[in-house]
Amino acid sequence: MHSVVSLPLVVADQVVGAINVYAHDKQVFDDRASEVGEVFAIPAAVAAQNGQVLAQTRRIARPTAGGGGHPGGGRAGGRDPDQP
Repeated sequence: MHSVVSLPLVVADQVVGAINVYAHDKQVFDDRASEVGEVFAIPAAVAAQNGQVLAQTRRIARPTAGGGGHPGGGRAGGRDPDQP
């Protein structure tokens, strides 16, 4: 590998990933390559952030071993009406 261009994926001043492009030839990438890369990096950053938010939401919403995801167990009231 002799050439590389790396573009940060930034959303709201937070880096959420990167795009790295490699080439075997030397000095393949110029300023124009970076400009074109930025056109791809902007929507890629939004997609990466959306994926991270979705994964976090799924982790939070995942039911625990005690039941339906509510802090008290399987029911919202924290008490199973079938148990004394």
